[in-house]
Amino acid sequence: MDQRAILKERIRVCQPQDFEDLALDVFAFQAAFNPVYRRFLDLLHIVPAEVKELEAIPFLPISAFKYHLVQTLEWTPQMVFRSSGTTGAEPSRHAVREPEWYLEQARRGFAQCYGQPSEYCFFALLPSYLERANSSLVLMAEDFIRESRYEQSGFFSTSMKNSATSCMRTMQRRYPPC
Repeated sequence: MDQRAILKERIRVCQPQDFEDLALDVFAFQAAFNPVYRRFLDLLHIVPAEVKELEAIPFLPISAFKYHLVQTLEWTPQMVFRSSGTTGAEPSRHAVREPEWYLEQARRGFAQCYGQPSEYCFFALLPSYLERANSSLVLMAEDFIRESRYEQSGFFSTSMKNSATSCMRTMQRRYPPC
């Protein structure tokens, strides 16, 4: 099993007490195999082997995602998320190697905080996002809506009245809204 596959499996089964060690190992992997991040560390005069605690891991600024394709190792993105950005500004881009991995981690994060997405009724009011292709938020909301066992889950347009009516019906039936 290669180093990336080992890290993915460790992420998949990570428990809270293992997080810091895992984060440091992911940092070392990114520092070694992500050219944009490596250059950023070089400019900061940070030696990856000297980073021994979570708080010392530098965050790559969002601007790097606007002007560089940030990816670790060589691969062809299956999709590229784009930020909404501000009017006239360059949107940031997030290349995605495996959309299913992204969704699996979103579901896992949601489950750790709230419970399984299947147990919730989702009301996604994202009018400006729905018109944009390549939104990570829309992809995640679509997945949570699919996972939900409630047929009332769905996207709502700009109509707050329809959204509020559906939400009230759901609350009256004691479905867990999200």
